[in-house]
Parts: sequence; structure tokens; C-alpha cells
Amino acid sequence: MRKIIINGNKKLNGIVNISGSKNESLAVMCGALLSDDKVILRNVPNIKDVSIMKDLIDEIGYKVKSSDKIIINPPSNKKLEINEQASEIRNSILLLGPLTAKYGRVIIPLPGGCSIGNRPINFHIEGLKKLGAKIKIINGLIHSEAEKLVGAKIRLDFPSVGATCNLMMAASLAKGETKIFNSAKEPEVQNLAKFLNQMGAEIKGIGTDTLIIQGKKELSGTEYSIKPDRIETITYMILGSFPMNKINIRNTVKEDLSEVIETLKRMGVFINCKNNEIMVEGRTNQLKSTAIIAKPHPGFPTDALTLITPLLSYAKGISKITDKVFPERFSYIKELNKMGANTQQLEYNSVKIMGSHQLFGAKVSCHDLRGGMALVLAGLFAKGETIIEDVHYINRGYENYIEKLQSLGADIKQETY
Repeated sequence: MRKIIINGNKKLNGIVNISGSKNESLAVMCGALLSDDKVILRNVPNIKDVSIMKDLIDEIGYKVKSSDKIIINPPSNKKLEINEQASEIRNSILLLGPLTAKYGRVIIPLPGGCSIGNRPINFHIEGLKKLGAKIKIINGLIHSEAEKLVGAKIRLDFPSVGATCNLMMAASLAKGETKIFNSAKEPEVQNLAKFLNQMGAEIKGIGTDTLIIQGKKELSGTEYSIKPDRIETITYMILGSFPMNKINIRNTVKEDLSEVIETLKRMGVFINCKNNEIMVEGRTNQLKSTAIIAKPHPGFPTDALTLITPLLSYAKGISKITDKVFPERFSYIKELNKMGANTQQLEYNSVKIMGSHQLFGAKVSCHDLRGGMALVLAGLFAKGETIIEDVHYINRGYENYIEKLQSLGADIKQETY
């Protein structure tokens, strides 16, 4: 087991370079399986979730090479029964669509990942059934078969990112036209569509809530570079917002961050965007409270709602956060309260945060990826020593974050216990 030890309340400043997107990398790696040719992926972050996905793809029979880039070569022999390691990450469900479309069958464990509330996979399964797949769940395993997928009209009850990605990949090899209504519009979804088009798919409506996919008999190999991770960018934007901090964030895409930028500015944070850089400076000791509702893109991201909570604990006044994407992901709030935050659960999906509170070091535990990083942000601002346990959640999604924080002046280290 690993723990993080932080001696907080240090002024942090400097430059941080953003790594490739975790969620985009995992989706694109699954999309690469639709091709019979070599696919080369650049700017893939070196994180635990990517390592697990590489192992799963390698086990299927694809030859995966990794150094400064990931090279995925088509398999000579295929094993379409995925092992239990798939249950460790949520995004393993993204193997379901492409493998069903490409090979006509797959058996995969139900996905795992972070404990942030109910995240049903029925949108994935019902959508694939409309394309012609026969799917059963037996003893925790998803059995999917399809002689040939055929295009269909699919309307999602909720704009699920994962379901949109899965169905888009499957439809790329289905016969005829598929229309996905109420599709997710997150940047990771848009970039996956662009990647598939680069392989020869025909996907229109990218960035809208209706995707139109003309199925192809085959897709070709390609070279592709993963875009910067917007949630990592948001993490360092929030860190730079604390008083006296000043962080220059490089290699990012500001167009993906408009809601977060406007929210931080409304609170009194100084932000200057130029090309692919964002300068964030906590110039004031009187940050303003605010109300934030997490919604699907282009709304305020659910992950960012978790990350901004420590900052709201410091801001003057009473803030309210409401999550309409994952309404049960508030387990980290109890841990923040151990550090001196003053919060009150309102409805099942919202929390009131009484601000103007200095946080103090404490012993706390991670329950999920973004909640764990929220505790790191809190510990960096808090007075005294913070010990964070179960940090394997954070290691799943942030590349070299200890070294990046140390380069900004943080007194932080990771140890085994």
C-alpha cells in the first residue's frame, strides 16, 4: 500500500506541462482494435489504467509495444475471453463494442473502477443489442455475440460518454447507417470520433448531440497523438487559485475549459489564456463563494466539481455544489471535514460548503481518483502534515504528479506502508 505525506501551506509557483488525456487514451486504444493494420499512438500518459489496458489488449493477442509511444499490431491468434484484470478499471467496458464488431464475440468481466455511485452499463448493452448483438450477463461476465452488426437508430436516455464511445466504435464496422441521438459531446468523445475517421470511419455530427455513422467493411491503421488531459489541467488551475500561488500551465486546450475558467474568474481568480498556455494566479485572500452544478459537456465537469471543493472551503461565504452526472460521488467530503472543512449534505446530489475555513493536516483516505486528488489539493493548502492513504486511486489517473508538484515547490512525497 502507498501513502502520500504532505507538509502544506507552501507558496507554489512555476511551470507544469500537461500529459495526454487518460480517458481519451483508453478509448483510442480500444478503437485501435478495429483495424487489421498497425496503429501508433503518441502522448499516451504513463499511468496505471493505461498499463492495465495494455495488458488486456496484449492478452487478446495484439502485439503491444511501448516506449515513448504505443504501437498496437494486429493479432495472429486471438483470445476473446478477457481475464479478471478488466474488472479493475471502468474503461475496460470499451472493449465490448469494438471486439463484438470486429470478431463477433467476446466475454469480459463487469467493469470496476472508482466508487463514485451508480454507473450502469445498460446504455452500452441496450445500444449494442439494437445493432444486433446478443448479450447476456452470467456470473459477473458479459457474453456478447453477433454474426453481423447492422446499423440502427439509438437514443440514449442520458448522454453517457462511455456508451457513446462504445456504440460509435461498434457502428463503425456495422452494416449501413447508425444514428446515435442524445450522444455525449465531451472532448474525449469528439477526439475518439476524429481518430476513427482518421482510420477510415465515416462519422458525422462530431460535437453535436446526434452522431451519424456510416459503417465500413474495414478500417486502416494510423498514427495519432493523444490530446492534453483537461481534468489534469483543471487540477493545476485550481491549485494555482489558492492565495499567493502562481502556476503557468502548458500544453493544454483552453476551449475545453470554458465553464471552469468562467467559474474561477467569478470567484476572483486571475486567469490569462494565451495559445496553449493558461496562467493562473491566486492574487486575492478574499475568494468569493459560488454555486456550481455539474452537467454533461459543455457544462461544468463532474470531475472538476470534486476538485474545486477544497477551494470553496476557503472562499468567503456559503457555496453549494450539485452533481447531475454522478450524484452519489461525495464520499470524499467526510475526509475533507477531518481537515477542518465545514460541509452539510443537502439533497442526495448536493452539498453546502461553509467557506472562510483554514484547513489543517490530518490522516485521510482516498475513495476514488478525483476525490483522492481533492485531498491532495487540500493537503497542499492545509497547515501542518497531511497523510493520505489508499493513493493507488490517484496513481491510476495522474502521470508523474508527485514530481510535478515538487517542481512547483510542494513538500510532498509518496511512501510504502
